[in-house]
Amino acid sequence: LYIDVDKEHESFQKIQLIGSLLREKMRNAGFQVQEERIKGQGIKIHATLLNTKRRTSIQESGSQTQQQPQNKHPRRIPVDVRDIIAEFGAYDFGVWNISEVLLSRMNQQELLPELKGQRPHKGSGFYETLEQINIGALSEKKE
Repeated sequence: LYIDVDKEHESFQKIQLIGSLLREKMRNAGFQVQEERIKGQGIKIHATLLNTKRRTSIQESGSQTQQQPQNKHPRRIPVDVRDIIAEFGAYDFGVWNISEVLLSRMNQQELLPELKGQRPHKGSGFYETLEQINIGALSEKKE
């Protein structure tokens, strides 16, 4: 479940351009290993509210509940978000000033088989921050 951004906002084209330039630089530097994932797509500026990709199933074993990871490429377990959409579908998240961009790499253990078994990245184990770029607030107006 994600929210889209206001493509009519004056800063959208700037953000889209920065995202496209960064993606191209990262791809040229060899960080983008899944080219087919983005083929024909631009950068999708959005905010993820609920991600079920890494969801685990809960299996009860007697009185003990255990979390079992799904298969490597499982079919996603559906989530009914109709009540959430009904209550918050028209919610306005406002305008956010962007002051920095984090360049991150997905956990390479999942993307590159030759790294399987190596120690996970620091942090959550899903993203590793490679660089932090302070860009100032894009939506600030110069007087």
